[in-house]
Amino acid sequence: MKKIISLTLLMFLTLVNYSFSQYTTGNRLFNLIENDNAINYTRLKTIVENAEVYEINQNELLNIYNSKLPKLNLTLPLSSNQNAELVLEKLEVFPPNAEFVIRTENGNEKFIPQDLAISYRGYIKGMENSLVVITFEKDEVFAMMSNERGNTILGKSTINDNSLNGKYVLYKDTDLKQKNDFHCHTDDAVGEDYAREINRLLTNKKDNGLFDLLQANIAIDVDYVTYNSIYQQNQTAVTNYVAKIMAYVTALYLKDVNIKLNTSYLRIWTTADPYTGTTSNAILTQFRNHWNSTQTGVQRTVAHLISRRSGGLGGIAYLNALCANVSSGFGYGFSNTDGPINNLPTFSWDIMVVAHELGHNFGSPHTHSCSWVGGAIDSCYQTEGGCYTGPVIPRPGTIMSYCHLTSQGINLALGFGPQPKDLIRIRAETAPCINNATESLIMTYPNGGEIFRTGNTMNIYWGTPISGNLTLQYSLNGGTNWTNISTNISAQDRFYAWSIPEMNSTTNALLRISNNSNPSQSDTTNAVFSILYNLQSINNVYPPTFKRINTMSSMTDTLNFIWTKAGNLPTLTYKWKIRRGGSNPNTAISFTSNNNGVDTIKTLTFPELDNIANQLGIMPEQEALTTWNVTGFNGDDSINSANVVLTLRRTTVGIQTITEVIPGEFKLYNNYPNPFNPETNIKFDLAKTGQVNLTIYDLTGKEVAVLVNNQLSAGVYNFNWNAISMPSGIYFYRLTTPDFTDTKRMILVK
Repeated sequence: MKKIISLTLLMFLTLVNYSFSQYTTGNRLFNLIENDNAINYTRLKTIVENAEVYEINQNELLNIYNSKLPKLNLTLPLSSNQNAELVLEKLEVFPPNAEFVIRTENGNEKFIPQDLAISYRGYIKGMENSLVVITFEKDEVFAMMSNERGNTILGKSTINDNSLNGKYVLYKDTDLKQKNDFHCHTDDAVGEDYAREINRLLTNKKDNGLFDLLQANIAIDVDYVTYNSIYQQNQTAVTNYVAKIMAYVTALYLKDVNIKLNTSYLRIWTTADPYTGTTSNAILTQFRNHWNSTQTGVQRTVAHLISRRSGGLGGIAYLNALCANVSSGFGYGFSNTDGPINNLPTFSWDIMVVAHELGHNFGSPHTHSCSWVGGAIDSCYQTEGGCYTGPVIPRPGTIMSYCHLTSQGINLALGFGPQPKDLIRIRAETAPCINNATESLIMTYPNGGEIFRTGNTMNIYWGTPISGNLTLQYSLNGGTNWTNISTNISAQDRFYAWSIPEMNSTTNALLRISNNSNPSQSDTTNAVFSILYNLQSINNVYPPTFKRINTMSSMTDTLNFIWTKAGNLPTLTYKWKIRRGGSNPNTAISFTSNNNGVDTIKTLTFPELDNIANQLGIMPEQEALTTWNVTGFNGDDSINSANVVLTLRRTTVGIQTITEVIPGEFKLYNNYPNPFNPETNIKFDLAKTGQVNLTIYDLTGKEVAVLVNNQLSAGVYNFNWNAISMPSGIYFYRLTTPDFTDTKRMILVK
């Protein structure tokens, strides 16, 4: 019997009905395991109710990770004919100038992150007010989705259960049986002066409609316990853990208050850190003292310490501390995150605590504070200030609430709520180190590391609120020289389809976009990418397949192997190869083409062909099937033609003996066909044994080929002459023996 999707998740996610054939396992990332209801996973059921189990298409995951597309649509199957469609766009957690640092015994040392996670944000189609954030690593994916019904998490399970090995679990965080008892230790008493200021700011705020986009720089410090004990000294794992948290935190701030949080500085302690306190307050003080004395060179809006140490220390942050003095200020916060709970990914709690503590830095008290206009916003927790003395009333909470301590939890899709959102926005607008990003011009794709090919279309994306026209350029040498793609692109198009022209391959390509009205306003791809010359298919022209070629060591004529170009670049070269049928391709005999490999012709004399046949193991007067093909090269890239089958026959004189019956007289026959192109047969009779010469002359009497110059026995012979290398015209062939001479005419028409 088919599994019925859990009602809880059906209610959470928008359903889009499709036939199952539209979403086969081969072309989707997520594969719902329908025949194994999660209720059968005994260990999982003790941790969470109503979970769904998935497998991941690893090839599709790697393709998404490597493609780094600016926009992405994903389908999350809920049953064989029910799907949730996720509409996503790329989210940059770390800006191009972000610093990555490890703290060693020798001090701070910069490092270049490897296999950095990439993040996307968006919504569930049909529920545009929802929030979806997905982070992709090379071999793992994490997703968190929020709407008015709560938070749903999709992550890889490490539960000690063979049936769940390598599988992913989708669940609502409120269905976890172990509830989070996170406490924020930020002082509940905001002070009368600040309470009055909050009321004044919120009462007098102006409704400006849409906000300008603001950018704040967040510096993150990760302690030694997290690096050493939790992530086993794996810098990439720590970096991507931070990326997962900050991707969703940034998406929350973007969605609710239009502030982009750039993680502009990340430091990982790989040696013992000075944060030895046993309470959150003590650790925050140590964090502030250390940074004020040693990290004054790090420009930031605020700095935040993240630790997954044990102790359940919760979080703490200084209130209203944006852009504080870097040597004496209070622009700091601390989050004691949980990571997985019972080996189940529970990042919603980690995201919530970091977003919550940063909210304090941005000026927001808790929602149960009496400092808000009209008093406490919610009653999920005992109020700060005594303005409400009634019972705790559970309700879905906002980011700055304590509603996670009730059965309703915190719903991240609700954001900060009206008053905290307004206060955070007001504080950000007046903070001197938070920049207005509305006049920015940002290249969003490509952003480095991609591989493109000439002749294909590259979709180029940028973001900007400016009007007017832009100039788009490319560089093939890391920015030393620039070439225009277009000088008259509308900025508001935010998209340009570039048909990549023929050019030499490069691994140092860049794109640059600039404002025509203000050329200093420009952006370049974050890092170099590759453009590879798209080699065209090579077609073999001559000789055709199944052609029989007679080789002869004494024959002076030549045979041209001809093929089409792989492109028009002068750097292209070719190699011709031949091997005996059924043999290992590695045994092929190869030659560069004419003109040091540049031409699409390989000219071989018949003695050379005879030597090749000998190397392929063909004995005299025997024949064998062979195949020939061509490889075109352009630097490290190459393309092969199809294989053409040839019969090579080794003849000692290069002619075919028709019969050894001695004819009564010498005779030279008319060639057939005639006219011909490019082959013809020349038949002659020998009445007695003797020296025989068969020669071809052009119209001027010039000798152009000696077909036979050997001692032949009496008999009837035929010579197949290939004139592929000769121009059209009238030719003469002459048979000479001691007792007979005759000449006939033939016409080559090409």
